[in-house]
Amino acid sequence: MFARFITPEKSFSGAAPRGPLTAEPEAYQQADQVIEMLKQEGNMRRIIIITLVVVLGLCLAALAFADSATKEEVIVKVKEAATMITKQGQDAAFKEINNKKGKFVWKDTYVFAIDLEGTMLARAFRQTAIGNNLTNWKDKSDPPKQPIKEMVDLAKGKGKGWVEYLWYKPGEKALSKKISYIYRVPGQNLLLGAGIYE
Repeated sequence: MFARFITPEKSFSGAAPRGPLTAEPEAYQQADQVIEMLKQEGNMRRIIIITLVVVLGLCLAALAFADSATKEEVIVKVKEAATMITKQGQDAAFKEINNKKGKFVWKDTYVFAIDLEGTMLARAFRQTAIGNNLTNWKDKSDPPKQPIKEMVDLAKGKGKGWVEYLWYKPGEKALSKKISYIYRVPGQNLLLGAGIYE
């Protein structure tokens, strides 16, 4: 595989010398093959590194996605909160909804409660809004939307559905597109909602 070098007296292989400090022709070919193999190994290393980086990126994306609520989860949690209101009353349910470590805060979202006049009743994040009528609040969409008004209108009309708007994902300062499931609690003048972020 490696070149055999020749001394003026004799070659290491015992063959007659061809000239001072020269190598046999097949040795050149073998050396060229070794160099080519090393180049290919370098390319293989690059391919392996690139592949590992891509796989790692996909794994991280999958983890991020796994930490995002799904539409199905949102519906289940909202209806679970509605059942709690019906069985245990608003006070007990709102206490749990306001609890940042409670069962209505999961992954990257949370349940919120609004009365049918547009007043925020309960939520785990940005609690300064609780007790305020937000019907006229506009998001930063272009053109601006009035999501609370849409939620109230939806709850009074169909009783359930989805509303899209811009809002802050918990723990982030940048606005994200949020799609909230809205559900009017049967026999109550309030709606519950929770959303997914895109």
